[in-house]
Amino acid sequence: MNISHILVHLGFTEAQQKVYLSLLYDGEAGARMISSRTGITRTSVYDQIETLKDRGLVADYTTEGATTFLVKDPEQIVRLLKEDIDVTQGHIAYAQDILPTLQKRVSSDQPRIVFFEGVEGIKQMMKDMLWHDGIMLQIYWSYSETLKVFGEDFLLWFNSRRIKNEIAVQAIWPVGMKKKKDHIFADRDRLVERRYVTCADVPAMSYIIYEDKVLFLSSAREAFGYVVTSREHATLQRMQFQALWKASKV
Repeated sequence: MNISHILVHLGFTEAQQKVYLSLLYDGEAGARMISSRTGITRTSVYDQIETLKDRGLVADYTTEGATTFLVKDPEQIVRLLKEDIDVTQGHIAYAQDILPTLQKRVSSDQPRIVFFEGVEGIKQMMKDMLWHDGIMLQIYWSYSETLKVFGEDFLLWFNSRRIKNEIAVQAIWPVGMKKKKDHIFADRDRLVERRYVTCADVPAMSYIIYEDKVLFLSSAREAFGYVVTSREHATLQRMQFQALWKASKV
């Protein structure tokens, strides 16, 4: 068994496998370089990249107008397998066994900013947190706006998985001059501390701090998000969150 067998099981085409394996084993690259490595046309490379991005396997960043593609997180393979109810335990065991080796290939101390567009991309960013058991999320949560983005069903599903994985939350909810009494999660949360800050104009964006990452979420109108992976940035954002937490009301 090898990675290609797992990718086949997950439904990836031969071209998509070639692009992913090129990024995994040969490192991040632009479309032209991927085309040279794989023998796939540059136009087709972009098509394969879109599918890989949709499945959470590949991300990109832009520097001086040039776009570079990279493997987002090798553990996403395991996540996709676990989401497939027909997957065999042998596939999962193999993917987990080789995960440390794959992580070494793509690990980097360099900070990164990864952008996502559309509601599905934003939902994928939220799902990624659920694979970090026992962590703390520090959230500035513009509730009414995020409800428009995700919908009630997704938020309830996310919360149930969060509780199952023992993920704790400190949440600051900006509210208008008249605070609403009823919210989703209000009477059924576990591992949650919530405070409120009164705003004349409630911001549309939210952010979530976890480990060395800060996830920013836009309103439904703009429908985008981005993750900053940087210990220094997360430390600064956490310090600002704590200052606002102290100034907020229970």
